[in-house]
Amino acid sequence: MQRNSQAHIYPTTIQLHVKQAIKKVRIHKQASCHTFRHSFATRLLQAKYDLKQIQTLMGHTDIRTTEIYLHVLDDLGDRVKGPLDA
Repeated sequence: MQRNSQAHIYPTTIQLHVKQAIKKVRIHKQASCHTFRHSFATRLLQAKYDLKQIQTLMGHTDIRTTEIYLHVLDDLGDRVKGPLDA
């Protein structure tokens, strides 16, 4: 009989290790696993991914949840440039 070689990792285990890593490297700002989700979505937007693609990758059922990340682009000054702007 073959055994499944993939071991299940509980979310609480990952959260604990992320919390320990944050403490170990002396990051004093609030951070968590959820911080990585926000960072991932922000990087996808900066890389010009389509909102529908980001929605799928993030597992959002409603596009409005994904649209929340759009404010980050304005905060970072990442605006679309027209051909005459160059």
